[in-house]
Amino acid sequence: MFFAATSARHIQSRIRPTDITEPILNKAELPQICLYDLGYSHATLLLIAEENPKVVTERLGHSTIALVVDTYSQCRTIDAEECKG
Repeated sequence: MFFAATSARHIQSRIRPTDITEPILNKAELPQICLYDLGYSHATLLLIAEENPKVVTERLGHSTIALVVDTYSQCRTIDAEECKG
């Protein structure tokens, strides 16, 4: 993770995203999941719920609808129960 210093040079933080999420997930007795997987799950569940791909694209900050449809919509053709497991 990088942060900008007041001198406009980059300083490197020694904190990793998992340093923040790991204790929270452990306390809640949830499995460890990386942020990428969380985003992937979020997009897939939105598409299963028949959210408009344009909305999903904007929410994830992707550049094209085609990227979202190609990457995340595999579960639209499979039974939703199979995707949840």
